[in-house]
Amino acid sequence: MKDEKTGTFKRIKTIHGSDVTSFSKTMGEIGGTYTFKIQTFTKTEDGPSIYKDLGDEISVRLYEYNKSEKPVAQASTTTGSKRIHFQWNKVDGADGYMIYKYNAASGKYELLEKVAGENATSYNLINGLENGVTYAFRVCAYALEEDGQTQVNSKVSTTVKVTTPPAKAKKPAVVSNVKNEAKISWPKISKAKGYRIYRSTSKNGKYKNVKTITDGNEVNFTDKNLKSGKVYYYKIRAYSVNPDGTKSFGGISAAKQVKIK
Repeated sequence: MKDEKTGTFKRIKTIHGSDVTSFSKTMGEIGGTYTFKIQTFTKTEDGPSIYKDLGDEISVRLYEYNKSEKPVAQASTTTGSKRIHFQWNKVDGADGYMIYKYNAASGKYELLEKVAGENATSYNLINGLENGVTYAFRVCAYALEEDGQTQVNSKVSTTVKVTTPPAKAKKPAVVSNVKNEAKISWPKISKAKGYRIYRSTSKNGKYKNVKTITDGNEVNFTDKNLKSGKVYYYKIRAYSVNPDGTKSFGGISAAKQVKIK
């Protein structure tokens, strides 16, 4: 192996047997390039071994990151937006990261985005998404060899799945208004798993969640035990359900005013 300070080669291993064609050595630390030469020899019966000239140099780079390390990735959505936000832990020595998206048509994970930079730990996906759809992603780190082109990838992260929120709910309508109660209805939202109904005593005041409906096909709600002659305001918001059971909420509707009989 070459001593980089002196430029000379030092013998590190003698291997006997003409059938041996490989050798491995554990280095003391990661990172850096190491240079080796191989020298063959013939052992005579009575005399000393006869050594041939040293072979060509063989350079091996040890990457400054552990390519067997898997990034730990997370994905989330923003209320009322189809945008998906990715985050992952920094892998020491990585030159960047690659995000893969599952393609149901091909049944494969395909490269979605390559994010360069050793400090890159997040990415926002905005385009090409639909409301209320579950998407699956994976992330891996990569390092570049000294030529700046050859890429060595780490292992991919475990799969992360996230469901985009449904579309924004439309303004509810009053179906009936009898004494001390109000029945409201709203247009069904495609791919919604349920709805939340909010109520306030003023249009621009604080709204309270008064009902969570867990059936995306249920688009009616009757609010009871209300005060006669009082005005209430209602808003609707649809939601989808992520694979981990959490909810992704769509945009909230405009307020509907109801005066109770």
